[in-house]
Amino acid sequence: MSTQVLTGKDGKVKVGEDQIAYCDNWSMDLSQEAQEVLRLGTNWAGAQGGKKGASGSIGGSYSETETAVSAIVTSWLAEEEVRADIHLVQSATKEFAGPAVLSSFNISTPAAGKVTWSANFTFDGAPVEGAPVV
Repeated sequence: MSTQVLTGKDGKVKVGEDQIAYCDNWSMDLSQEAQEVLRLGTNWAGAQGGKKGASGSIGGSYSETETAVSAIVTSWLAEEEVRADIHLVQSATKEFAGPAVLSSFNISTPAAGKVTWSANFTFDGAPVEGAPVV
């Protein structure tokens, strides 16, 4: 059986239909609450899974002509709740997508370096795993 290790070069991020051209990285964190379950006759507590969640971060180089990132900034300054349809593309055959609430957005401007941006988000419900829409 041959295996292939995935590399980040094939990854990308889309906000709605627009690909973020200068996205250097993305991450997705899946979580589940653990509920303690007590059992009579033992000194050990058991555990049972509870609510699940999915959140993550995206980031890259900032460009004033970047339409997807500019739309996030414009939305942040104009609306009470900032939402986006996030598509985290892992490879040519797999992506994780869904509506998300953005919880933070950062632009960093070092004196002797490139301007970068980053954002944190939480999926509104379970992300859908599937093939990327080209």
